[in-house]
Amino acid sequence: MADESTTEENTASESTAEEGTVKGNSADESTPEKNNDEYYLDSLEDIYGALRKIILMKQPVFISIEGSDEKFSSAITHANLKNSSFFLDKVVPEKGNDLIRSGSRFSVLADSQGVRIEFNMTGRLKYQPTNEQYRVEFPTQVLYLQRRTAYRVMIPPAHQILVKLKMEDGGDNLVGQLSDLSSSGFKALFKSDCVERLKANNNIPVARVKFNDQNNMDCSLVARHVVATKNGNTQVGFAFNMISGMGQRFLDRLIGELQWEERQRAEQVELNKLKNNEKLPDLQS
Repeated sequence: MADESTTEENTASESTAEEGTVKGNSADESTPEKNNDEYYLDSLEDIYGALRKIILMKQPVFISIEGSDEKFSSAITHANLKNSSFFLDKVVPEKGNDLIRSGSRFSVLADSQGVRIEFNMTGRLKYQPTNEQYRVEFPTQVLYLQRRTAYRVMIPPAHQILVKLKMEDGGDNLVGQLSDLSSSGFKALFKSDCVERLKANNNIPVARVKFNDQNNMDCSLVARHVVATKNGNTQVGFAFNMISGMGQRFLDRLIGELQWEERQRAEQVELNKLKNNEKLPDLQS
């Protein structure tokens, strides 16, 4: 079992980082016609990413215990890649904890925000009564199901995610900046009038999305919605036409982190509103 060190907290860039370029693979790894993408994750990094996704959902997980038809629930609160372990809250109802501590095998299911994550508990676990939680080793395999119509997240300008299109018409390549992102595509802004050019060449066999200085993703795209903006620029909605399984998982983790940032900003806005209300004078009739 991993030692009892403090669970690490990663920033958005750390938990989504995949060094180098993620290549787009052949069509058997990409099925854009399907409504779902299903992956079996078995590397420690991918399993950690799936657990982090569950944590960011901030939703309870469902526990199925062998030999019992009763429904149990819990929550995954922290995950530690270095020690390959995570923390699972005490199961509710209490009967589930008795079954688990007696050696009954169980599985974990999270289903929220267009993502379904499921795994069987295969590693060792240790109950920590003072914190009312279990410390659990990573499972050996995780089922990750992503619905293609899942959440679309806005990209803050500070992230500056760029896309470079290799044009087949012999002209210069185009570079745009992403404004939103989902598991099936994104919207980008190009600082020029290239509407007719993109409408005439809407299939982009070679494109590269640059997330930051260390991480790029090669893919092919289809330009679905091409419109001119009032200031003479071009806004384009792209759908991923070919993307590797590794690339899709990278996107899913990034979207999860951006969702977390979005929720944090919304919570801060609400907090500021409450603080402003507290400063209002107490008016009496």
